[in-house]
Amino acid sequence: MFLNASSIPAPQAYTAYVLQGIMRDQLDQPELRLNFNERPLPFGFKLQSYVNAGQGVITTMSFAVAFMMASDSLVQAIIKERQTNVKQQILISGASRWAYWASYFAIDVAFHQLLSGVAMATIIYLEIDAPDTYTLLSTFSVVNPVFIYSISWLFENDAQASVLVRILYFAFGGAAPIASQVLQVINRECIEWAEFLRQYFYYWPIYNLNFGYLSISNRKMIELLRRFPKDTLKPLDWEAAGECVHDLVICFWFCVVFVIFAEMGFFKRISKPTLRPAWMYITHALKFLKRKKRIKMYNIRKDYDVAEVGESSEDEEEM
Repeated sequence: MFLNASSIPAPQAYTAYVLQGIMRDQLDQPELRLNFNERPLPFGFKLQSYVNAGQGVITTMSFAVAFMMASDSLVQAIIKERQTNVKQQILISGASRWAYWASYFAIDVAFHQLLSGVAMATIIYLEIDAPDTYTLLSTFSVVNPVFIYSISWLFENDAQASVLVRILYFAFGGAAPIASQVLQVINRECIEWAEFLRQYFYYWPIYNLNFGYLSISNRKMIELLRRFPKDTLKPLDWEAAGECVHDLVICFWFCVVFVIFAEMGFFKRISKPTLRPAWMYITHALKFLKRKKRIKMYNIRKDYDVAEVGESSEDEEEM
């Protein structure tokens, strides 16, 4: 039996070979055979998970930055059109609201598909083992524009929306998926924390994209964690990227319904009978407080004016 002594499994394999010979002699069974299966040690498994997460850092950060800039320009354009009344002029010119949003959606999806094509070409060029990633990227390209449309209704200033989109896309697209992937292999408490935090991260499409990509590239590690048979976990299975694709589909329909209701003015109709009376009481209380301060200042100024008038009259009498 020839063994490569420089390889790591050589001592284990040689030990198994010696045990096989001893058992053949003791049991008097020349055909006895021991099967040797190499399994990673707990420390080596954790270290390998850190290495896999580190390998996905560059790709996930590239996804986060690229789609962050695309989303930033998109949300600024939409809010700017409302601020400058360009949207109102388009609607007055005869265009319908459905045509307005459909044209926006078609252009934005095409632009996102272009970025997805560049990302997929890079993955193929670098020979990264991440099959079916284009399905995840294509789903994200359809969901992310509608998600940005729904966010744009929450802001009246494009500068505030731009800053918030950059911060949240960088946090949920870069840091959150990597942290969730690493926490799943440390200990039981960290796994519970990872599952607890993931329920708040799934609302962001950029998180589903990057976490799904990391799950596809680390599907062999997931097989060992879940104790699945070898090479049985597919990239789009629920335990890999299937759950992320499912969440993206749910996010798409939720955002579509939100945009339709917001365009119809449904939320303004609800907020008028509920929020406006409360706001009127608050502003009235604030005005009442300000009024007391103004009366006090007015009295001080009045006394000061009287004092000045009195002094000037005495001077005139002396003259």
